[in-house]
Parts: sequence; structure tokens; C-alpha cells
Amino acid sequence: MQTRVKPLRRPRERLSEILLRSGAVDATALDRALDRQRVQPGRLGTQLLSLGLVTEDTLAQALGLLHRVPPFLPSRMPVEPRALARVPLELARRLRVLPIGWDPERGVLDLAAADPDNVSAVDEARFASGARKVNVLAAPEAAIARLIARHYEGVLEEPAFAPEIAALSSKDEQGPPGPPRERGSDPGRHGGKARVLVADPEPRRRRAMAALFEAAGYDVRRAGSAAEARDLLRSGEWAAAWVQEEWAPHVTHPRVRSFDDPAAALEEHAAAAGLAAEAQALAEEASRLALGDGFPRARQAAALVRFLAGRRGLGAGALDRLELAAWRAALAGWSLPSRSRPLSGEEVLRAVACYEGALGTGATPAGAADAVRADPCLDPDAVTGLLRWADGAHLLEQAGSFSVLALFPEAAFPEALLSRLGQGGWKVERAEAPPPEGRWDAVLAAVGPGLSLLEALGRASPEGRPPVFLLSPTDSGPDTMYALRLGAEDVFTADTHPEVVAAKLERAAGRGRPDRGVVSGNLRDMGFADIVQILANGLKTAVLRLEGPEGAAEVALRDGAIVDARTGPLEGEDALYAIMGWADGAFRIEPDARARAQTIQGNTEGLLMEGFRRLDERHRRGSGTVPEL
Repeated sequence: MQTRVKPLRRPRERLSEILLRSGAVDATALDRALDRQRVQPGRLGTQLLSLGLVTEDTLAQALGLLHRVPPFLPSRMPVEPRALARVPLELARRLRVLPIGWDPERGVLDLAAADPDNVSAVDEARFASGARKVNVLAAPEAAIARLIARHYEGVLEEPAFAPEIAALSSKDEQGPPGPPRERGSDPGRHGGKARVLVADPEPRRRRAMAALFEAAGYDVRRAGSAAEARDLLRSGEWAAAWVQEEWAPHVTHPRVRSFDDPAAALEEHAAAAGLAAEAQALAEEASRLALGDGFPRARQAAALVRFLAGRRGLGAGALDRLELAAWRAALAGWSLPSRSRPLSGEEVLRAVACYEGALGTGATPAGAADAVRADPCLDPDAVTGLLRWADGAHLLEQAGSFSVLALFPEAAFPEALLSRLGQGGWKVERAEAPPPEGRWDAVLAAVGPGLSLLEALGRASPEGRPPVFLLSPTDSGPDTMYALRLGAEDVFTADTHPEVVAAKLERAAGRGRPDRGVVSGNLRDMGFADIVQILANGLKTAVLRLEGPEGAAEVALRDGAIVDARTGPLEGEDALYAIMGWADGAFRIEPDARARAQTIQGNTEGLLMEGFRRLDERHRRGSGTVPEL
């Protein structure tokens, strides 16, 4: 009897083995990445990239060998816009894939994937794109995430940098010395890298600070207590120790630098070092912890600084540094620190800081605008831009908004439901008894005060009477029948879904305001980009219709994001960039109107910045300063 022996399949090499065999990394670098992986979960390749130990192209080539498919080299292979249109943003992000090429004649899609072996993900992308065939390429997960943000959403992030060009300046008094480039006798060096200690009582902030310095090429240790920080500092030599000011008095060392917020510590370094994304996330986290309820307002102000400065044609690095300065100002109550060197676009920051500072003292938006006008030290152009935005925001703040009176006994307000209404743009006024006067688009009340209000309204004139809804803790038949006879719109129970409640309130309120919230005007008084930015900041869903010398146009937004644009034969981004050049014409904003179709996928700020760039280029070509290609 003959026995057939199946040949043994050669086991696949690991990524670490491929990188070591090719000489892309050494054992020390690999150990660093593995140590980081133990405390900060993520793929090995992602850890190597974040530490600056490999480039994206080198990692892609190793992944290609690992999965036995061609590599996608981000620095050499362009991404075709027509390929992006084949796969929606949400699907690309979920599957961790990036469409990079499309052959319409053969129906072939080139797809970069973080996991080329995931057959179901590739099939789902092929089905969504309508491709007959998919060519899969291997790419680092971090590179795919970065390029999705750039090409779909317009977020101009920098690629991962090697430590040599991400080193911080050693001459700046506020920053730690840069990592040594050569081995020597520097006592604050370990394994050829400068050693830095980060001590902070907030774990998330401590982790983010450490990751930022690791990405810059430092050998970083983290301390979770002041005692641990003291022990670590006594155990060896350190180039610098960054200690949160709460712990600073308890940690003594010649190289200790205290900080009260990361934005102040990193503002001068992060953007220049190509670490803007990490620094931005860190600044937002610090602001969320420090500002609490004031965080959304600070976030809007920081976005406004970036938007107004971006209209002046500043580069991406200057905008990143300016936004970090805005977060620092927000944490300091909008008082601006003195600087050793000028900051590009700082005149815009000063105007916004004056406006936000006035609001912080209790001034109305109109009063804050007057304070900006009255300050002789502010740049006139920056003031003009800010006041145009403030006037437009005041004009549009009522667009699509309803007011509701919440009538409940003390401590019985349905917080989850009222929060949902507030997020949907409703203005909620709370009361335990019906106010003597006031007008609301709807009333939501508990059974007791609601029945009393309905009885009082029944004896009053029906003109101007708001729709009244009752919220009952139980399904009470008699109360429901009595309320409906008195004229209640509906009676909800405690388990009614908040979305159902919001939809019924909005429909009833809209009957009394058929043209509610519609705003019209002229582009000479309020520019197109200003209108879009205000709608985006307010997370509005609306359609903006325009009529002007260039013809008719419409731009649709959904939850603050531009999803469609049309004018003449153009649609999508081409139409949007054409409309941005319009300086005259009537506009009309229709709240809650829906787009015909989604022809644009991208970040609103990124789209506007690209539009400004094209306008500036068009003007320079018209003046003859830039030759036509």
C-alpha cells in the first residue's frame, strides 16, 4: 500500500522578520516598537511609523512581501479622483481600503488595502464600485487613514517623518533639547536618543504627550504619580522632564519643565516638526478637560480663526500653528501671551480673542462686535472679516430653529429628550409653571401642568396657540383621552423614542411657520464662503439657492457638510469652485431642504480652502503674474 505524503507548506514570514532581513530596522528599533505596542495597542507597522523608525514606502514594500501582493507606495503613486468616486467614504474607512486607480474601459479598480488577505472586504469594495476586477495592493494602515482624510475630506495631514527632521529645536528655552544625532557622551541619552520624562495626573493627556515626543524621536518614559517621577529622575540622567504644574512642586530636578496645558508647551514646535495632527488632538483633549461646558464655544472659535486666516493664503503649517495658538488662548480666557517672534495670521487671532473675550464677560454678540469695532489696536482687515462673519451668524442663527417650552415639575425634566431637542437646533426654555407671557413653537409638558395649560388655552383665542404635547410616565387611557379632547397634539409615554418625539414636534411647529427660518440676502453684503462656514459651524441641513449674473446655482449641506453643488452644466466640486467666484447675486437659504444627490464628499473647511487657493491662482493668472500652463 502506497501512502501519499502531503508536502509541508513553508510558513509565512512575519513582518518583523521581513524588516530585519531587509535591513529596514534593527533589533533595537524593533524592541522599541514592541515596547510601545504593549502600552499603546496598534499594529507593529503603525508603531514603527509613529516612532519614525521606517518610512511609509519601506513599510509598504515589506507588507507586499508579507501578503504576496504588489505594494502601494504613497510617495510615488498618485490617487485618481475618479477612483475615489467609486467607493464611498464610509465604506473605505470601515474596510480600511483606498481606491487609487480606475480603468473604465476594462472595469478594473486598483485598491490599496491594509489587510489584502481580507477577501470579504475586497469583494464588498468590488461590489460597491461596480468593478469587474480588483487589483489589490498592500499599504500601511496609517497611510490609508491619512490619505482617506486628505482625498475624501480635504484634511492636509503631514506623512510620518523620520526622527532626524522631526527633532525639536534645542535653542528654544521653552522646549527640550533635540535628540542627539550621533552617539556621544551626552548623559541624557539612552540608546542614541534623548531621554524625556512625561509626568501628568491625566492618563489620556500623559499618553498623548508621550506619543508626541516619541514621534519626534525621543526615548520617552511616563510617570503616573509624582513619587514615580522622582524615582525615575533619580535612576539616571535625563535630557528633560515635562511635569504638569500640579505635580511640579513635588518633583525637583534641574531639567524639570512644568506645563499647565499642552497647547502652550507645544505651540512653538509641533507644526514645524510635522506633528500637527497629534498636537491638535492633544490641545483639544486638554481644552475639553479644562473648559467643560465652554469647550464647544472654544472649538468654534478655533475653527473661525483657521477659516479667517486661511482666506489670507497662509500655508498649512502656519494655519496649524495658529490654531494651536487659538487653543492656548481659549485655555487662558482669551488673553494672548507675548511672543518672542511674530506668528503668521496673529492679527486674526487677536480680533477673534477680543470678540470671544467680550462674550465671556456676558456681552451679547452685538456688544462683542461693538468691542471689536472700538479697539484701535486691531488690524482693520481682520476686524472687517470677523464682523462680516458675526453679522452673518446673527442673521442665520434663527435659520431652521424652533423654540419649545418644557413644562415639568421640579427635578422631573426629561434630560435625555431635551438634550436631543437641543442637539437638533431647538431652543429649550424650562419652567415649572406656565410663564405669564411668551411665544413658543411647541410645548412639551408633564401630565399635570399640561392639562392645566390646555384648560387655560381652551378658554383663550385659538390664534397663535402653540401645539401642546404631553409626556406621561405610564400609558394612562383616561388622561390621554381627556388631553386629546382638550386639544393636545399627542401624548407620549416614557418609552417613546426621542427621534419620534422630535419629528412630531417639528412637524406640528412647522404648520404654524410654513416659511420658517428662510433667510435671503445678497452676496455683496454676505459672501458665499461666509454663508457656508456659518451653516457648517451650526451643523445645519439646508439648501442655499443663488441667482446672479452668472446664472442660477444651488449648494446643499447635510449636518454642516457640503454634499452637493450645481450650476449650469457643472456639478460636484467643479460647480462649488465656480460658485465661490461669485461676488454678486441674490441668495436664499431653505432650512432642512434635502440635496438631490450626493456629488461631494469632503471636509467643508478643506473644500473652502481649496476654493480660495483656486481663486487666488485665477486672479494672479488674470493679472499676468502666473503664466498659463
